[in-house]
Amino acid sequence: MVAVSAESPVDQYRTLAYDTALSTLLAVLVYVVVKVSLDGIRQWRARISVLIVGSGPIGLTAALVAVRSGKVLKLTLLDERYRSALLCRPQQIALDPRSVRFLLDLGVDFDNMEGCWHNEHFFTKIGVFQEYLLSILEQKKQKVDVKVHLGTK
Repeated sequence: MVAVSAESPVDQYRTLAYDTALSTLLAVLVYVVVKVSLDGIRQWRARISVLIVGSGPIGLTAALVAVRSGKVLKLTLLDERYRSALLCRPQQIALDPRSVRFLLDLGVDFDNMEGCWHNEHFFTKIGVFQEYLLSILEQKKQKVDVKVHLGTK
């Protein structure tokens, strides 16, 4: 004997459409949760440890680029000179407009650095520039494990 449904065909269609929509929504939600979780795990595992030897202007800028990339888990910066020797360097550095734009994108605030402007070039002592970049790296310690070892051979 076959059971006969008391529902009309329109009600059966509505129930089927509702069940299909609910199943599709559930499948999409599961997909999104799994994808976001796997992407997060993949990004976490893709983070690397970086070693930079030399804390001159280029080494410190490289360290800042690495920290800002979001792909660095741990950054270690080594230099044989002590901090006092780094910061007392009397040489001057001149940054052209292209370098200034690059450093501005990295978060360098030239208004808070001792130096002067001339024809869109920024002039300062190397020690002042290095001290400023070291202070930025110190601030980044909250997000990335940054270790600065000065006076190390």
